Amino acid sequence: MDVLPIKKWRALHSSETKGSVDMTHTTATQVVTVDVEYEAFVARLAEEKDERTISNSSKSHALSILRSVFRSAQEYVKIFSGSLSPDVYNDETLIHEMKKFVNDRKGNVQVLIQNPADLQPDVGNKFLVELLALREAGREVKINEALDQNHLKDAEMHFLVSDDRMYRIEVNIKKHTAVSSFNDAQRAARLKGVFDDGNNEHANSYKPALELASA
Repeated sequence: MDVLPIKKWRALHSSETKGSVDMTHTTATQVVTVDVEYEAFVARLAEEKDERTISNSSKSHALSILRSVFRSAQEYVKIFSGSLSPDVYNDETLIHEMKKFVNDRKGNVQVLIQNPADLQPDVGNKFLVELLALREAGREVKINEALDQNHLKDAEMHFLVSDDRMYRIEVNIKKHTAVSSFNDAQRAARLKGVFDDGNNEHANSYKPALELASA
């Protein structure tokens, strides 16, 4: 596996990427500085459908990958997440790219939530709120929660997979340590299979607590 470490690509690409993207984004809980060089380099890898595997190890790196995946996706994005952490997902650019993918390109978004009790759409989880609104409007959005019997319920990693070639695997969910690629069909196929198995068995459609209370 050809892994491109952060230090190596920073040295190779700093001169051509500086100042090409916004420096910060706002989340519900804090302002996170975006690594300008990393953001621009990731965008280039996505555009060129580069086969290399790149390392990423922070919330800002995770956000850069997510933005580029939704910007590049044409068919589907499948996300297995603990609770769609607002620290990462509550980003206006990411939400904009997700909505463009669903509304303009008629893309399919599927989310499997590992810890649904931690989801809080009523206290600032804007990404989740937008997904729920799209689902309510009849768009191709599916949000499921893993039941106790689900084989992913106790998983110690999170991941996303898109269009049979793009993925991000977070191998340390506390430190956001992950590997990603924008063109690895073999690993994407394996992750898609793992996701589909978990999403189709021992999983229920997610309903917010407020919706359940009013039912």
